[in-house]
Amino acid sequence: GGIIAHGESSGDDNEVRDFWASWPSLGAVKHDNVHTLPSSAMARSSLRIIDGVEELCKILAEVRRKDGAGQ
Repeated sequence: GGIIAHGESSGDDNEVRDFWASWPSLGAVKHDNVHTLPSSAMARSSLRIIDGVEELCKILAEVRRKDGAGQ
């Protein structure tokens, strides 16, 4: 399994997925668990980090459901 959570300022998921597709042996790539998060919500020490953490939690919950590990 695994997950890749990549900070992206442009929000272009396809560009990030294309980049990581170069490593098809990684579990996160194999299982389509490559996600982008807004860099501004994760890299700045401000209240926006709460939004970023919330988004990361949603992604992790989605991956757990998909992998059946949330039980």
